Amino acid sequence: MTFKWRPSAPGQMIKAPHTILLAFQTVSRMPMLAVRCQTTFREKRTMSLASTISVLEMTCISTREELHLFRYFVSTVARNLDITDPACHFANEAPLQAQSNQVLAYALLAASARHLSQTTDYSPVIADRYHQQCLELLIPFLDDATAVLSEILLSTIVILRYLEEIDASLAFNPSHRIGTRAFINLQTHNSATDDLRSAAFWLGVRQEVYYAIANQKPTMLQFDRDESDAELQPTHEGAWANRMVMHCVGVVNYCFSSQRQDITSEYDVLLQYCKAWASSLPPSYRPILHQDQGQDTSFPEIAFLSSAVVIGLQHCHLASMLLCAHDPRIPRVGLARISASETVDDGLRNHARMVCGLAVSNGECRSDLITYTVC
Repeated sequence: MTFKWRPSAPGQMIKAPHTILLAFQTVSRMPMLAVRCQTTFREKRTMSLASTISVLEMTCISTREELHLFRYFVSTVARNLDITDPACHFANEAPLQAQSNQVLAYALLAASARHLSQTTDYSPVIADRYHQQCLELLIPFLDDATAVLSEILLSTIVILRYLEEIDASLAFNPSHRIGTRAFINLQTHNSATDDLRSAAFWLGVRQEVYYAIANQKPTMLQFDRDESDAELQPTHEGAWANRMVMHCVGVVNYCFSSQRQDITSEYDVLLQYCKAWASSLPPSYRPILHQDQGQDTSFPEIAFLSSAVVIGLQHCHLASMLLCAHDPRIPRVGLARISASETVDDGLRNHARMVCGLAVSNGECRSDLITYTVC
């Protein structure tokens, strides 16, 4: 499948309390990340990304507290980022890269500290400090539109955006769009590749869908569906979930576009794909437990072994909710509209119960709770 960023108007850098909202013109080439690493060498110097990665003797971890945060990222935080990635690149590769890249190291440390501050009595001040240090290194490279985008920059951006999503005070702040135009400003992207860059790409797409739905705006992504996706060829559960995440991009853009016309043909294509995806689910999408009402909740209990399955199903119900609410065939006035509105309300409630039930039944998956908040 091919994703493209929509052209954007020129913007400026606006400082916010916790992060930075960046808006740039779309360009054909992206910033080359040069990372200022704190080292134990005789002199401190600015190094290119390639040089930084090649110097394996250098480390960006200097205290036992940072070691603890690094290990916590691998054992806990990365699970929420690798949901649809069977190779778990954020758990396996990102920490290795971060050992010699200070900007990525600060992002990992900030994410771990923020997660701990949300779940324990760990001081949030520590997360704020690492967050700010990361931004100070990151921002200059986002403003350099002369070189190629690196996976280090891409990974750093999506980790910071995740950090803001799990912080209630930042989740719906416009500054969530940090580096959005720098995130994927490529004309094409081969989403089938198996590397950290692709893992960061898919995480960023999910974040973009989440932000767009929460703010009722179209995403900044366009996509062309591959033939294999259109025909729903068999694939692993993570890729199957990514297909629906990608489909949500099209649904969100259709529903929230300011230039939208009520074109029934486009609507029908979007609705039909949801139905085809749901009717062709792989065996791993069968729940290990399904009850119409959970033991301690009014939501259905639908338990799965895989977080990727949960993400895929939630996005299917989110897409269905949006299409239900934006059906161009709903009458505008009269008694027919009243009847149609009742049908729409019933559909919205059913899909919302499923999204919430999936989140409650699979609470170990933090990112499904983020999807839950959109409802």
